[in-house]
Amino acid sequence: MAPFDLRDIAEEKKREFATGLSDHLTILTAYNQWLVERRKGWQAEKTFCVQNFLSMRGLNMMASIKRQLAELLSDIGFIPPVRVRDMERKGGRYSDGVEEAVRNKSGKDRHDNWELIKAVMISALYPHVVMCDHVEYERGKKPPRLTWRTENGEIVNLHPASVNSRVKQFPFPFLIYLEKVKTKKIYIRDSTTVSPYALAFFGGELSYNRDTGRIKIGKGWLQFKAKHKTATIIQSARLAFDELLAAKIENPLLDISDRLLVDVVVQLVTTTSSG
Repeated sequence: MAPFDLRDIAEEKKREFATGLSDHLTILTAYNQWLVERRKGWQAEKTFCVQNFLSMRGLNMMASIKRQLAELLSDIGFIPPVRVRDMERKGGRYSDGVEEAVRNKSGKDRHDNWELIKAVMISALYPHVVMCDHVEYERGKKPPRLTWRTENGEIVNLHPASVNSRVKQFPFPFLIYLEKVKTKKIYIRDSTTVSPYALAFFGGELSYNRDTGRIKIGKGWLQFKAKHKTATIIQSARLAFDELLAAKIENPLLDISDRLLVDVVVQLVTTTSSG
């Protein structure tokens, strides 16, 4: 926590880590940079934290939680057997030890695929989604103020501390968020922009309205345009993907990393176009 008189400087430092129109990825970027500085020695680590208003204790706590989660995944068979103490020993000052423990042996390393990470986060945060009112941008004119709404039509604002609070134009009209807080206004904290296809695979149930040419997600308030052929492919792929994930949960030792379906889903949810 930065001193009150340095709060503006601290916010600017935070924005230097801004990644992927996402508060969550921004934190991840800062965390990964901390690991880099940590390898240089204690003094470099301390200087990095002081200059960027980061808590060394908080970062170490994140590393500890990350190792504990890896151990839990190991206990249920999703990753090779590993214990927290083993990761601490292997990581030392060079890493948190988790990547070495869970590295994908298939050669398809997707740990730095930001769009995929954002898509997977939907599974954790859904139905915490807001949608931006549709606006048309006119070239050469100042972008209009964006209005974000929840499922029940409630207008919310991006928290001033969010890296997204100053963004004037987003590639997609959807944001996932951690929580809502109310002061003078209603704010959403820790937001991340996500694509329609990512919501289609990791959000609610899908339906398609041929008359409007729109895919509906969940109760239908989240929608996006899609040709009938595209909608059919997405719905079929979503059904098959859900079945594959259910099989993986039933049998954690099942290796699905090389499945063509997984490659297709990854390609879809990481696309930068919803056309």
